[in-house]
Amino acid sequence: SMVLNCADSSFTVNTHVTGVGSDPTLQLTNTLNPDVVQITDTGTYSSGPFALGTVIQFTLAADVNTLCNRVSPEFTNNPPCAQISCASTTYEDCYGNGWDTTIVYQSDTQYPIALRWNSGNLESCCDRVDIRNGNYSGAPQIYYGNNGGLDMVTVAPAVSSNVDNALWVHFTSDGSINCSDGTWSILPVNWTVACLDCTSPTVTFEQVPDCIHNGFLVNVNVAALGTNVPSLIIRNTLNGDTITNVHTGSYTAGPFPVDSTVQVIVESASNALCRQLSPAYTYPSTNCVNVACDPTGQEYCYINADTAWFVYTSGTTEPVTIDFIYGQLLVNDFIQIFNGLDTSAQIVYMGNNGGQLGGLAIASSNPDNALTLLVISSQLGSCASGQGFPPLYWEVGCGLVGVNEYDVDRFTLFPNPTNGDLYVRLADGIAGKVRMDVMDITGRLVISEQFNATTGQTERFDLSALVNGNYAVRLSTDNWSKTQMLQVAR
Repeated sequence: SMVLNCADSSFTVNTHVTGVGSDPTLQLTNTLNPDVVQITDTGTYSSGPFALGTVIQFTLAADVNTLCNRVSPEFTNNPPCAQISCASTTYEDCYGNGWDTTIVYQSDTQYPIALRWNSGNLESCCDRVDIRNGNYSGAPQIYYGNNGGLDMVTVAPAVSSNVDNALWVHFTSDGSINCSDGTWSILPVNWTVACLDCTSPTVTFEQVPDCIHNGFLVNVNVAALGTNVPSLIIRNTLNGDTITNVHTGSYTAGPFPVDSTVQVIVESASNALCRQLSPAYTYPSTNCVNVACDPTGQEYCYINADTAWFVYTSGTTEPVTIDFIYGQLLVNDFIQIFNGLDTSAQIVYMGNNGGQLGGLAIASSNPDNALTLLVISSQLGSCASGQGFPPLYWEVGCGLVGVNEYDVDRFTLFPNPTNGDLYVRLADGIAGKVRMDVMDITGRLVISEQFNATTGQTERFDLSALVNGNYAVRLSTDNWSKTQMLQVAR
């Protein structure tokens, strides 16, 4: 075995003789110099020191028969000592082609040395890390590979269990995909090395759906901190959000978006090697879709500074309709409705219907027969805090056609109030050239535009030139005309 002396940039080699065999006298020789050590008993025999980078091999020879000789590994191209301090140190490398780096980490205390992965990945094809339980390349292997190209954070920490408290780490990469060229999803490899002078906390995890925020939570129950652990940190692999000063008790991580994958890490605040890693959690967005063909009522008392999600589909070939029966929204609060399963679909309504949502009805017109409703509130007041009352109440179902649904002679404006951007959605029966006239409260024409209407299309207009106040918006064709009131407020 090899023992490093980082201060002197040298090493010694220990020969451990556990049995002399049938020959009473053995000779220990090496390939570097003519020194001969006579061995007649079991024990440990040291040779050296030798300069780092020296190539040397040892032979334990018997006088009687050379077939009984023992030959050591060849100690060659010995790596530098990267760290002998027990203090926790974090390293990062955005590697390039032909990466060939070897480092030995060695503890200067009685505690083992350990390496933990924080983030980053290696090319799944040809880039590797080789970790050995010792301070030379021939030591027993702890880990070899690249975690299949996935985030290295899921690889278990490598912990030394040898008399030298050392780890030999060798990184290699080929000439193709790498981190430095920036053309592939290869992130810098980040790892921490420290002495394992603590034990891991006792933690349990539980995934909790949170569909109203289009995501999920992870509950973390800390039963014990672990030994030599002053407090814990809870962080996650998705966005790095951190909860500090954690002690025993229950905590919540998240919310995390649906369809994302996350692991939650609970680790010692003083030594990140002592940690617990949750399973990989995900929650499919399809689990948050409400199938509502039979008429279904929903009451919601919205809270401050929040965005609440409600996704509906008919589950049949019929469209789905959201029909607001009653409910108040304050001036800074509004809803958005998208014609599909998420917010990537076309927006068909945004506003608060003058503060009272009763009478607003929207039907889907997409292959999924789905609508996504968002209730978006400011921090200035809400239903839950008592200012907005009554709560919102709407019904959802297939073919809920009635007096509240938009028909051929109506159009909708949103947002209303507006701060400048105005969206106009015409009923499906109106197409062709449409004139839009905007008049102030005196009846003076302040804006006049003409556009070509397309069935189901939402048009955008810039009203930023208008001052705050109330206006009338009139849409007209050769045989049809309708007017609605609009408020501009900034």
